[in-house]
Amino acid sequence: MSSLPDPASPFVGRSPELSAALRVRLEEVIATVGADGGWIALHGEPGLEVVFARGIPDEELAEAPARRRAGLAQQVVDERRMRLLDDQAVALIIVPLESAAHVFGALAVIRREQRAYSPDDVYQVTAAGARIAGVIHNDQPAIDKGRADRGRLLLEAAETVNSSLDSASLETTILAEATRLGAAQRSALLVSKGDVLVAQEALGLSDQCRDRFVVPLEGSPFGRAVLSGDTVAVEDLGAEGLGGVSPLCADDYRALLVAPLRSHRAAYGALALFYDDPQRFGDDVKAVVRTFAIQ
Repeated sequence: MSSLPDPASPFVGRSPELSAALRVRLEEVIATVGADGGWIALHGEPGLEVVFARGIPDEELAEAPARRRAGLAQQVVDERRMRLLDDQAVALIIVPLESAAHVFGALAVIRREQRAYSPDDVYQVTAAGARIAGVIHNDQPAIDKGRADRGRLLLEAAETVNSSLDSASLETTILAEATRLGAAQRSALLVSKGDVLVAQEALGLSDQCRDRFVVPLEGSPFGRAVLSGDTVAVEDLGAEGLGGVSPLCADDYRALLVAPLRSHRAAYGALALFYDDPQRFGDDVKAVVRTFAIQ
């Protein structure tokens, strides 16, 4: 099995400089071996996530053959060895991104016809994978700064909430701080009432939407967070549906992040963040919101 970085994955809070370097490296290796396209996949939630792609339409990344190739990429990461794929449609090389005993993800280059890769092509892609992994590993200052910033934001949020414990506006303060931490546009405190969740307090949702905000525990992302005890992210509600919410709220948000609220006995509700646009939730955002909800 692969030796992975700790859960606060370094590429989640990647710097603009790192992002630019990864793009350049991908372009270089595609040009060097005469490929038609390629991609870099890094560890995300729950598995590998394509963070940069060149010459591959988004819709193709979601197709069944692409999912098969994604499975090969996971094998490459787990086994730490290069894989070649030649079929009627594509010729593919996938190599692990490994540096200093850490496997960060995978690099793939693709040709859209059956043209065998030469030993030199394989060497060039493998070398490019090592260079890319080194670039990721050396971005440690940005990693440390990102972690420090998240810790500072959490401390500030906790201090703000603690100063409002005796205030009638406590729930509003909690939602305001959660919205800021998650960079969301709206938020709600949901409580369990039998087999449904209702909005006890909301920030940014209309009064009408809040009053009719009743979702089932079973079959909704909100209920899934409560029942599983895990943070649940829905990056595009347009693709996944409204999550059991009344159509009245359909235009209010396009993405969700939901963290369970738990006592020492059981989960009793959820903290929900709403976003106006589809999102790509990194592990850092999920960790901050979950930690805040636990507190």
